[in-house]
Formats: sequence, structure tokens, C-alpha cells
Amino acid sequence: MAKAASKHTPPIDWMSLKDVREHVAKVYLSIEHVQRWIVGELAAGRVRWQWEAVYPSDESLDEFWQYPHLTITVNWMDSSATRKVVAGLFDVGVTVYGIRLALQDIEARLSARGLVAAAAPQPSPKAWFMDAKRQNPRRSGEDVTAYAERLEALMQKALGEKAWPRNTIRRRLYDK
Repeated sequence: MAKAASKHTPPIDWMSLKDVREHVAKVYLSIEHVQRWIVGELAAGRVRWQWEAVYPSDESLDEFWQYPHLTITVNWMDSSATRKVVAGLFDVGVTVYGIRLALQDIEARLSARGLVAAAAPQPSPKAWFMDAKRQNPRRSGEDVTAYAERLEALMQKALGEKAWPRNTIRRRLYDK
């Protein structure tokens, strides 16, 4: 009997509400716009989310993000949100603490809008080389040429077109 192919689903990278706001702000540059966009994506159900705690603990969160601009107050620094619910004569608050969003969903939504989060700046080749030498010291019995080849492959992978040729790497190995 043939074995069914297993479907590997990659793990979800969860990011706090605060960190998602900062991540998306690199693209939008307006914090107010970013905050409205994130809450709108949550309200539309296009971004998965999870939480650490809810108060009161017996509250259902199925419709927590519905009508967000009317009833929800978000504390971005604490990654929490409170929804005001009218219960008879009283306003009752449901608070969710430790909110985290699926980074893959955020990236997909940015991509769907033609936006891409800013990539981390690449280090200069010299800075990368100095760091690589510290992290990848020359092995016992490894000659300079073999060491330069090993560093060249790492540099090519990390810096692409900015990578030095092997002869430059070999020459730089003698720098003090």
C-alpha cells in the first residue's frame, strides 16, 4: 500500500501587535494609517491572531474585531485591545492581552497591495568580512586558499553581487 504524501505546513511566525505596527510602518510611514490598516485587516478576518489572556475569561472572541472603529480601543505598546460592550445599562469591557499576529498573513496582505516591507540594510563587504572571520575562524589544517574559498561561498550567499572575488578575500585574510 502506498504511503500518502505528508503535507508539511510551515510554522507560523507570531509577532506582537506592537512589533507588527512597527514592521508595517516601514512601508506606510504613517503610524495612524498603519493602525487603521491592521485593525481593518483583523476585522475582515484576513490576518490570523492569537492572545495570551482574556478578561473576563468566559467571553467569546469570535466577533471581537467587528465594528472596530466604534467599539475597540487598542493599546499598541502593550499589544492589548479592549472592546466596549453594552450590557443593559452598563458598558462592559472585554480585554484581550498579549495579542500576536501571523507575520505570514501580514506579509501576504502587504504583497497583495503591491507593498513590500523594507529589507534590513546589508552590511558593507568589509564589515561583513570582519564579522565572518570572527564567526567562521580558520580550521585546523586548513590552508589560506581553502579558507578563502569557504569564506567566498558564504560571502556570495550573504551579499550577492557585492561579494568580493576570491583573490580579494585571500589578500584581506592577511590584513591585521
